[in-house]
Amino acid sequence: MITRPVSPLPFVTKNMHPLALSAAAPHANAGKLFIDYVLCKEGQLFVKNLGRVISRADIPQEEFARIKMIPEDAAIADRINQVTEEYKRYLQ
Repeated sequence: MITRPVSPLPFVTKNMHPLALSAAAPHANAGKLFIDYVLCKEGQLFVKNLGRVISRADIPQEEFARIKMIPEDAAIADRINQVTEEYKRYLQ
């Protein structure tokens, strides 16, 4: 059984920032350098200046204070296994 917190967390983002390198990349070292840049502080500042959400906790994101966040219903946690099976069925 999944229990819900009494009060909502102060801030949670559901955005994921996947970053991957193909096993058969023609220029794997260039890909590795790109990933290093995107994840470094300088690269994350560049991404932030493009208006995107970033992944680094050491860079403040003041704009979140101006955004009205609407939490999603936590009831999905009660049926997470069902939702996961649906994703597997539709994405295979």
